[in-house]
Amino acid sequence: MEIMTNLLKNRWIWSLCTLALIGCGKEDSLKTQSINNNIANGLIDGGYVGDQECSLCHIEIFNTFKQNGMGRSLYVPTAQNIIEDYQSNTKIYDENNNLYYEAIHKDGVFYQKEYRPENENTAPHELIYKVDYIIGSGNHTRSYLRKENGFIYEMPMTWYSQKRKWDLSPSYNLWNQRFSRPIIQECMNCHNSYTQYQDYSTNQFDDPIPHGIGCERCHGPGLEHVKKRMYEETDLSASGSLDSSIVNPAYLSASKQVDVCFQCHLQGEMTVFKKGKQQTDFKPGMDITEIKSIYIDSDQTPTTPSIASHGLRMLMSLCYINSQGKMYCTTCHDPHTSIDKTPVSNYSKACLSCHRAELLSNSNQEIDHRPAANCVSCHMLKSETSDIPHVTGTDHWIRKENSKTKK
Repeated sequence: MEIMTNLLKNRWIWSLCTLALIGCGKEDSLKTQSINNNIANGLIDGGYVGDQECSLCHIEIFNTFKQNGMGRSLYVPTAQNIIEDYQSNTKIYDENNNLYYEAIHKDGVFYQKEYRPENENTAPHELIYKVDYIIGSGNHTRSYLRKENGFIYEMPMTWYSQKRKWDLSPSYNLWNQRFSRPIIQECMNCHNSYTQYQDYSTNQFDDPIPHGIGCERCHGPGLEHVKKRMYEETDLSASGSLDSSIVNPAYLSASKQVDVCFQCHLQGEMTVFKKGKQQTDFKPGMDITEIKSIYIDSDQTPTTPSIASHGLRMLMSLCYINSQGKMYCTTCHDPHTSIDKTPVSNYSKACLSCHRAELLSNSNQEIDHRPAANCVSCHMLKSETSDIPHVTGTDHWIRKENSKTKK
């Protein structure tokens, strides 16, 4: 990985604008041909067909994907998908602005209310908005959006699932934008399929708003694939050829595989888009640095990763560095399957594919290096996130020594 460093206000900032992975290795000729074909197809403009087209042939994968965090990243609230507590402790207080908020569910409709009571009987200020969308799977949080004339705004209250509590939305304790925090294009597109954005606006989107991240974010535009499979009746199984009409990230180079994930899972202090580029210009098979530069503070405190720092923390891991480009996000994660439905043993199996259990040290009796042990529990510790309150996540900086193993 090539990292360009700059001194900014006496703090080192990493610029991953020239990100390249070490030692990607050689692909055989068939794989290389597939990579080139997939990239060529993935770079076409437009051509998005939506998830329902994918489900016609891939119903099993479609159904499991829609149960994971990405498939449930944005949706309409209903009485059937409630996970929040609307019966008790539904009110919070913003002491910085002397404002109260209340989450309301009434007759199948969801609202958030802002008010400032003078006493028990009078309310000199009251403002109520209906919730139009939920953003966030609920694995960690659910935040809420309202829509007004195509403009989409975040609302002041968030449900924090792990603590089962209502509180101010992230960063609202620093700057309460009330019901007017704009959902900009980058926010929308990391929590959703690409959404038709009104150029030169801040937060105006056209209908229909997609519901959740879709298949084409990782596989590229599907129009050519649908035409080929549905209408040309091409049978590739007989020839053993790979389908070049759709991007299969498994056949991309190592750097391009992780760049598919890094669209959203490589968060920095600042992102700068290249001239004339925007987030929707990225297609699987491209280098993410063709679209944007991501600047990251080199002071990465081990115990406080940010909510979307998975990519950076993985890049810092010796497991990744020493893999010479053979370790990807998908080494451990199946993007089509929900994490809570993935056995913990699957992650240990990924570790043991490189680390032979019989060679691991057993000198420290407090460390469990048996073949059936949970590697992640010691080497990828859980910690609170630095930017989202009430959330605990898994640190993707894989380390040999930490507070549990270093005795």
